Order: sequence, then structure tokens, then C-alpha cells
Amino acid sequence: MFSLASAPLAQDADPGIVHYQLDNGLEVILAPDSRAPKVVLNVAFKVGSMNEPPGRSGFAHLFEHLMFSGTPAYPNIDAAYGALGVSLNAWTYEDETVYYEEGLSSSLPYILALEADRMANQGQAITQEDLDIQRAVVLNEMRENVLDTPSGAGWEGFRSALFPPGHPYHRPVLGSIADIKAAGIEDVHGFFATYYVPNNAVLSLVGDFEVETAKSLIAQTFGLVPRGAEVTRPAAAPVEPTRARLALEDVVAAPTVNLGWVTPPEASADSGALRLAGELLGNWEYGVLKSPLVDAGLATDFSIWIEDGVLASRFFVEITVSDGVEAADVEAAARSALEAFAKGPIDSADFERARRKLLQDDKLAVEPFKTRAEELILAATSQGQPQAALLPDPRLVSATPDGVLAAVRSHLALVDASTMILTPGARGSYPAVLTGTSEPFAVTEQPSIAIPALTAEEPVPGTLPLRQEAVLGNGISLVHYQVAGAPLTYIAVGAPTGTTSVPPGKEGIVEMAASMAPRGAGERDFASFARAAKDLDADVNSTWGLRGAFVTLSVPAENLVAGSALLADAVQRPRFDAEEWEALMEETLYSLEQRDEELQDLARRVAESQIFPTRPGEPANDRSMASVKGLQLAEAKDFFTRLFAPKGLTIYSVGPMPVSDVAAALEPSFGQWSTADEPLAPRLRPSAVFPDQQRVVFLAKPGASQSAIFVATPAPGVEEPGAGAALTVSRLLGEDFISRINAVIREAKGYSYGTDGSVYDTIRTGAAMAIEAPVEADHTADALADILAGYASLKTAPVRADEVQRTATTMLTRIAGTAETAGGLFDTVVQQVGIGSTLEDVHLRRLEIAALTKELVRPMAEQLESTDRAVIAIVGDPEVVLPQLEAMGLSVVMTTLDAL
Repeated sequence: MFSLASAPLAQDADPGIVHYQLDNGLEVILAPDSRAPKVVLNVAFKVGSMNEPPGRSGFAHLFEHLMFSGTPAYPNIDAAYGALGVSLNAWTYEDETVYYEEGLSSSLPYILALEADRMANQGQAITQEDLDIQRAVVLNEMRENVLDTPSGAGWEGFRSALFPPGHPYHRPVLGSIADIKAAGIEDVHGFFATYYVPNNAVLSLVGDFEVETAKSLIAQTFGLVPRGAEVTRPAAAPVEPTRARLALEDVVAAPTVNLGWVTPPEASADSGALRLAGELLGNWEYGVLKSPLVDAGLATDFSIWIEDGVLASRFFVEITVSDGVEAADVEAAARSALEAFAKGPIDSADFERARRKLLQDDKLAVEPFKTRAEELILAATSQGQPQAALLPDPRLVSATPDGVLAAVRSHLALVDASTMILTPGARGSYPAVLTGTSEPFAVTEQPSIAIPALTAEEPVPGTLPLRQEAVLGNGISLVHYQVAGAPLTYIAVGAPTGTTSVPPGKEGIVEMAASMAPRGAGERDFASFARAAKDLDADVNSTWGLRGAFVTLSVPAENLVAGSALLADAVQRPRFDAEEWEALMEETLYSLEQRDEELQDLARRVAESQIFPTRPGEPANDRSMASVKGLQLAEAKDFFTRLFAPKGLTIYSVGPMPVSDVAAALEPSFGQWSTADEPLAPRLRPSAVFPDQQRVVFLAKPGASQSAIFVATPAPGVEEPGAGAALTVSRLLGEDFISRINAVIREAKGYSYGTDGSVYDTIRTGAAMAIEAPVEADHTADALADILAGYASLKTAPVRADEVQRTATTMLTRIAGTAETAGGLFDTVVQQVGIGSTLEDVHLRRLEIAALTKELVRPMAEQLESTDRAVIAIVGDPEVVLPQLEAMGLSVVMTTLDAL
């Protein structure tokens, strides 16, 4: 049989990391952390699009979908995990395919047994029917993420164009349509036998577990999977610049100028220097490109990012062109600024700010269990040491300004840049790289392996950190949650009113006014204010909700006093400089125009225009281009003063110290602050209004390859009896992966990439349940019929215990992860306050939902079954969709963007 022995790998500097290898070649990384009673398991196979043979592009990604098809031992993987509240997903890169599970610590034995069984037996269990369905799902993913996403087609082609034909990275991860259609079942079995073997995989486990127990469980399960043939990975080699130049059209709100370079692999010595170059050039507050592009009025926005790879990386610059400006002028200005930067020198203070920011970003990135599990694998495969993910990157620590300039001159030469100019026009089509010819692929099959079934243990319920309270000298209340070991302290100065409390016709003023707070305050302009924050390793930002607006601070505990002074400037003395107002206005209008091409968001807005009609004397449900354009700087500044009047404020904080220390740090800057301003009166979101009979509303988007469907029906509000049961119904109907509707239109028929379900939790009484789905345009009517049949099944097929259990255990998992990270806890606190709730309220609601039974949910399911008063919003190509709706006998009301 197979040996269960294991061998330790290179000694890890962090004693909390255990790194070893099973005899079958499986590399194992264990990172125990008891801060939350949950675990995350990642299994990464070293196979991605770069491994695909000729004629099988996209196969690694297609196979990722097929890995959820079920095995003889676990015929329905999603149902098996759903019963335990375990969430699962996967993603395919050019270099690897990662499978991810997250659940309560008690579920660990079950997770390990199931995942080992998938590694051993999934490939041979996949049938032709599975392949046909998932092929259709992948093609719908292409439609959703490429064709119907503004600029999606262009970027798919641009990424490929950086590499010459024949290079593994020239093939897009999604692959070619012809290749995907040509893949056969023999390819599936051969691909699995070749690449899905333990000696080509890395397992990473993070969370609340005992190391020796985990090692024993892994030996009992994964240790039984036989070693496969050795897999040779393509080797990195120098890539000659393609210097491609693409001129493309798509349904974008404004032209963009895009530059791209091939840079060395992530593991290279120059990786840190190039990251620093990206931060110095692309920092949106004061980066080198801001002055010659945004401040000069040539660009609305710009960004820089690096896409790392094993064979090579990509370095991108994206610039959104301002209205009335030629793309050629923007490209010339960008190239001139990049050329000047390469000549140097680099400001030493900005260099240190960039270094500290990236080091802090890296530290925060591995705080969540999920990203830590993935980063540990990346560090193990690229550097041979998983603990490197948890330590300061030596390439950043040792970097110098001269080293950055040398890397820029070596790898970002302007003559080697590839360029894509993307301009508004017709909807993009599949890039040429997504077409191709196919060749067969087949390898010897694997035998089936018996993996022992392990059961989950009794779950340990999660708890919330204690709510601590204090009052500052001027009467401002402070609510604090202490999280031991938190890397940062988070502060939110919260106003009690949000976007529902604006005057009619001024929709968007909360968002605009709050956004101005960090864009210069006191004696400092935007850039100076941002630099002052970075000198403290801090960030000052703003956010908002329906029932609240916030100016926020994140800062190391040792800098809290100084950071609080900056936060006070942003709240008490925002500058509202005219040039920053104009820049913000342009950014906002661009984003509002761009969202008019996002099909699913449009469907939501169409539905909400019907169920939340504008009432006389009250604001509209959403901001619009017209309402934002009409806002003036002076009125926004005056509104901000009343929005953040000290009499109405509450300060919320999360951090490693007790509330007394937070109050002491805030007191000098906030404790004596007072004004005569009265706070704005809060306003509840109105109840949803539904028609007396079903209403179908259609918005035309010619050329769309998919249709977006959004069905809204009456449901109880968050304070009404049955609210928890209604949420459970929305999940079993459309949100769960194996929900009644998703199981049909995605998993059985392949019409959609996936459905969703929800209940509006921002409405106290008279709310709405929503089911939404992007679907293949040619099957819009079929999908809608299946959605309506799903509603009807709530009465004809009574809710089952397993359907309720999936939501109950999901709530327990969410509770367990509430305080997993200080930043995540802070986000939850602010989000809940922003909708008029509290952390404690949502915790109690989750506990109540977790205690529901099918007997308690069935009456609500029968109540929600009816679609007689439903509002059904559909967005799509009228030539394709309207005949289908007419054939269904539906009466359709047409609407326009102006009516939203």
C-alpha cells in the first residue's frame, strides 16, 4: 500500500508554520491560528493555461468547473458541503488551479476526506453530460465577463498580445471557443490523470486546528492517493517584446489609453523594485502620473498594476481620457512622464512612503485566513519557503531608489511598450485569440482509490468581541471593539444620516460631500494630506450607506494620536478645493455613465425604479447623471457641515487597545469640538411598492450576448415576523449554488453562469425578495420560465430540512468569521450602522436564522411563492429577447435609461 510517512522540508523561520511533504509528493503547509473557530483549506495544482497542449486552450479552466461534478462517494459536492455551512470555490490562473474550502473548525475531518476523494477519483467520475453542461456554463462565463463587460474583450486580447504566438501566456485562461467546443471526455480523463496528482499539488491549511491532529487526518486521506508521473512545468525564458498596438472599440464611457510590458517572473530579484515603481507612479493621491495627467485635465483617472506569473509578469498602465481630450495627447503626456521618471531622481521621502505602504499592504493581505492560505502556497512554490509570505519581502526592504530606476530602465523601456487604445463604440467581440483549431489530447486513466469517510465534529459557536463604550468631553459617544493583536486601529466618525436623507433633486450629495473629506484638509492640499497620512502608515477615507456617512482612519496603534489629528482635520476642516471638486465630479460622472453598460446592475435599477417610485417631496431611490451634475461645490460644503455636525456623531473603533486608550487618543482632537449646526434628520428607506398584477419591464441593450433578469416580489422587512425565514427562502431559491433555480438554469441546462437571491435588509417593514440571473440571450424565455417555476415549487414541493440546514450552518460560519480580522470586523460594524443596524443586531439575526427548522420556514415559503404581483426586469437585446417574451404571452412595458 502507500506509505503515510512525511518528510519535513526546509526549516521555517516562523515556528507557527509546519511545512512537509508526504511520500506521494504532496506538499503540505499548516498554519494554525485560533483567533476564529474556522478553517480554510487550499489545494493548488500546478497546472493552468500554460500547460495546455495545442488545440486545448481554456481546458484547465473548463476542467476546474468539472471538478465539482461529484464522485461515487460524494455525488453532490455542493450539497455535502452545504449541510456543514462550508463555502467552496476555485479559480484558474496561467500557472495553477486552486480549490478553496472555508468552514467551521469542526468540519475539518470531513473537508479533508472529501478533498482527498476528489483528488483521487473525480476525473474518472466525470461524464459526457457533465462535460456538456459545464462547457455551456463556461461559454456563458465568457459572455458575462468578456462580451458583456465593458472593455472585457479588449483586455482579453491585450493580455495575450503582450506575448508572441506559441508562448504559454499568449493563450488566455478562458481559452478559444473552438477549443472548448472540441474538448472530449477522453481529454477530461487524460488531463486529470496527468496533472491532478499529489506530486503536482500543494495543500495549505490555515485556521483553528491542532497540528498533530491535522497531520494525522491528512495522512489518513491524502496520504492514500498514489503518486503520479512527474509533471514538467514550462521553464521561464526571455520574451522578446511584441510591441503590439491595438485600436479597439467597446461600450465604454470614455476612451482609455493602456500601456503594457512583459516583466520578469514574480520570483525575480527585480520584482520588489517594479512594485515600488508601480506605487511611485500610480499612487492615485500623489503619484508621479497624477500631475501631468489628472491635474493637467487630460485624464479622469489612472491606475497601475502588476499581474505576476511563474514564467513572466505583466506591468500595466491604464488611463481614462477626459472629455474633449484626444487619446493621442494623453498617450504622449503619459510617455513623457514615464520617460522623465526613468531619468530620476526619485524623491527619497516618497520612496520611503511607497516602501512602507507596500510592506503594510503585504502584512494586511495575509491577515484573512483565505488569502493567507493562497499566499503561503505562492511563497512555497516561488521561493521554496511558505513563511516568506508572512515576513517582510527582502526585495522591498533592501530596495533603493537607484535600484528602482535601474529596473524601470531595464524592463519598462518605452520603445518596448505594447499599446491598446480603447474608444467608445460598438460592443466588443471575441478577440481573435479566442478562436482556433483543435488537436486531440489523451493520457492513460487512473484507477479509483478508496478514501475513508470522516465525519464532522460538533461545531463550536463563534462569539463577538465585547462592545465597549465611552463618551468624549463634548458628549460624542465612542463604541469600541477590542481585537488582540490587530495590526491597525480603525476609526470611523459616523453621521446618523445617509443617502436617504438628501433633499429631492440632490441625490448624490452625500457621496460627493463625504468623498471630499480626505481630498485636502486644514493647511494641507490633497497630495500633502495624503503624504502626511502615509508618513504615519495611515489612510483617511470615506464611505456611506442609506442611514449613515463616515470618515474613516486606519493607523498603527502607536500613531493613533497623530492619526486622530489628521482625521479631525478631515471631519472638521475639509478644504473643498475647487480643483479637487472638479476632479471628483469627472470621476463620478464617468463611473455613473460606465454603469449604464453593466447589465445586471441595470436590471436591478429597472426593478427598483418600479418598487421604489419617487414620491413628491422625497429624494429618488438612486443618484443619476443629472442630479450629480446639478450639485455645486458651495452647497456640498454646507451639506457636509450639517451632515457631520458634532451633536449627532458617534465614533466607532476596532483595535488592539481598550476603549479608554482610544478615548484618550481621540480626546485632544475631538473632545472639545463643538458647533452650532444641528444634525440632519434621519429618514428611513420607504417600503417597497408592488403593482396589483405582474409587471414585466424591458430595457433594450442591442448586441448584448446575455440578458439580465431581476425578479422582485413582496417580502417582510427586517423588523417584521418571518424576516429570517424569508432570507432562508431567498437562499434556497436562488442564492445557494444548489438552490432550486441555479440547479436548473446553470447546472442542468447551462443557460447561466449563476443566479443570486436576497431580501432587502435595509427596509424595516414591507421589503422585497429578489432573484437575479444573467442568462444566455437565446434562452431568456426558457430561463425566465424556469425561474417562475422555481417560485411555484415553494408550494408544490415543500421546503426540505436539508435546504434549511444549509442556511443555518452558513450563518454559524459567518458568525465564526465575524472577528477573524480587525479590518473585516470594522467593515461589518460600519456597514451595519450604515443601514441603520448594529453588529449586535446582525449577530442576533444570524443566531435566529441558524435555529430555524423546515416547519418554521415552510409557511413563509408558501407566502413567497406567488409572482402575481412580481416586478420582472429584463435587460437585453430587443431583437433576440422580445420575440421570446411575446411567445410566452407576456405583456411587456418598455423603459429607458432616462427613466431610471
